Amino acid sequence: MSTNVSVASQVSPTPPARRQTSSGKPVEVTSPLGYLFKISAEAPKLAPQLEKQGLGGNANAPPGKDYVTVVVHVTNAADDRAEPSGEIAEVDYAQSNVYMAVPVATANDFNIDSVYCQGRPHVPAGLCSSNLYAASVTPKEIIRSFGSQDIPAGGNVDVVLYSGVVPSAAPLGQVALYFCGRGGSCVKIPLPSD
Repeated sequence: MSTNVSVASQVSPTPPARRQTSSGKPVEVTSPLGYLFKISAEAPKLAPQLEKQGLGGNANAPPGKDYVTVVVHVTNAADDRAEPSGEIAEVDYAQSNVYMAVPVATANDFNIDSVYCQGRPHVPAGLCSSNLYAASVTPKEIIRSFGSQDIPAGGNVDVVLYSGVVPSAAPLGQVALYFCGRGGSCVKIPLPSD
C-alpha cells in the first residue's frame, strides 16, 4: 500500500528562522482568490546572472545589461491552514502578482514600453509598470515547485523575483513594488528606504 504525502504536510508547524536582512515594513495583502499574506521586500538589486530554480536553469544578461532582482518575504497570515503559494507567484510559469513600478520619466531606463504607462490599473497614475517573475523560493524543503504547493499555516517563504533585462546603470532608487490582489486593488510594498 502506497501513501502520498505532500511536502507541506511534512513540515513542522513552527516556521523556519529567517535570515537577517534589511527589508521594508510588512503589509497585509489579499490575493486574487482572497487568501491573506504578509509581505515585505528587500531593496532591489541589479544582477548579471539569475539562479533559477525552475525551468530553464540559470540566465545571463548580455554585456551592459542586468536583471532587477528583489527578495520578497511572504508569510501565510492564516494560523490555522495552509494557503496556496500560486497566489503569490509560480516559478518560471507565469508572472507574479508583484509589479515593479517606476516614474514615467525613468521608464526608458528600465526598458518599459510607454504602453505600460497609460492608465495601468495596478499602479498609480504617473508610474509605469513591469511584470516580475519568480526565479527561486527558499526554503526549498517547504516548497519544491512553488505555485503547486501550499505555504504552511504561519509559514514563511522568501521569493526571488526578477524583471527583464535593463541597462546596468538603471536607477534602482526609482523602483517601487506593488502587490495586486483581489478586485484589482493594489498595495504598495514598502522597501527599506521608504
